[in-house]
Amino acid sequence: MLSMPGDLAGAAAGFHEQLVDDGCHPSIEVGFGAARVRAVWNTGAGITVVDRHFIREQPTFFAEAGRAQGTDATGERVETPIFTKGTVVIGNHAFPPHRVAGVDLSPVNAALGMPMNMIVGFSTINKANWVFDFPRRRWAITKLNAGCSE
Repeated sequence: MLSMPGDLAGAAAGFHEQLVDDGCHPSIEVGFGAARVRAVWNTGAGITVVDRHFIREQPTFFAEAGRAQGTDATGERVETPIFTKGTVVIGNHAFPPHRVAGVDLSPVNAALGMPMNMIVGFSTINKANWVFDFPRRRWAITKLNAGCSE
């Protein structure tokens, strides 16, 4: 039997199914109240991105918070609307409100077999300790991190 160091032992009981699309992009489920969305996990994204169409469909979860300059996947600089996202549930944990970028993901989704509503980036990732078991296609959160900044 393989033993797990401290924090990881608690993950064993709390694993969730990890979806993987044809391009091997790992994704998780995020709960916005009754709405459940597919969110691609992206450690290279500095900020979490939410599809602007979804933001319009779920206005109670988002408040406008200005604009910011960002760089898209092609390296192009773009001005992007920023929103404060309300509390969402990921892996049975309530994630506090924090800033996200609103982007039209429909061009990207048009080429995907499994469309997404969200790209989980560092502004969300840093709020928890995560465990990914890629061979078994499962993931868990071992704890939320108190006081993490965006």
